[in-house]
Amino acid sequence: METTLYLYEQLQLLSMRDEDGKPHNYNLSQRVGYALAGAVLMDLILGTYVAFDHDKNCVVQPQSCPDTMLGAVQRRIAKPKKPKDAKYWVQILYAYHTSSARLLDGLIAKGVIRLELRKKWKIFTLKRYPLIDFAAKQAVVSRLEKVVVSTEPPEYAALILLSLVKSARLLPYVFPERHKNDPTGLENDVQAALKKQPYGNFTEEAIKDAERREEMLESLEVALDTLTIAMDAIADAVDASADAGGDGGDGGGDGGSH
Repeated sequence: METTLYLYEQLQLLSMRDEDGKPHNYNLSQRVGYALAGAVLMDLILGTYVAFDHDKNCVVQPQSCPDTMLGAVQRRIAKPKKPKDAKYWVQILYAYHTSSARLLDGLIAKGVIRLELRKKWKIFTLKRYPLIDFAAKQAVVSRLEKVVVSTEPPEYAALILLSLVKSARLLPYVFPERHKNDPTGLENDVQAALKKQPYGNFTEEAIKDAERREEMLESLEVALDTLTIAMDAIADAVDASADAGGDGGDGGGDGGSH
């Protein structure tokens, strides 16, 4: 049976080296962090735990998400007196909710990775997270490959994941052979794939009315565009700050942390 993973777990898995769970590229840590924040928000939207109001702000729905990580974020989104938009929540989630330590627990509990503790110089304890369920990761990669190469309408969740992978600049690590042989061709194929019209089967049971389903899909498209713009803008600001000798900013905040 295939292991069921949320978007944020899939993206986390794709950002890690198989042998030890370390990031593929530490220089991409902030970009990956913002992409993970976007994935968490999208998980809540796809699961109809969070929706958009008429102003495209995020509003919490009555049903509570059973996932520990996503449930905590859902409660966080419910706190402000006035609803906030997707860009705001990407920054807040990056700052307070999507550190690797929080995101790895689910992958460990599902048996996808394991925690290894190693002593260094008999003093320091080092944590490693080697991959043990290789089939789970390959299933994620295969879904993304299908989005890129297939002419059929893609699953919406896979399309969102591909967009977040591209925004996080993880394409060389998800498609290493294609990137090595033809990086420009890979970028072009991914860009073309992201323009495909998805199918919306994930909403069929949750939203029966066709008009309401279409509205949800349009809201998701707006949110995805917002997330991409937000991550690109923040990454540019970080790059500019680094060039000027700054620290890249603090990612935003709302006056508290949990």
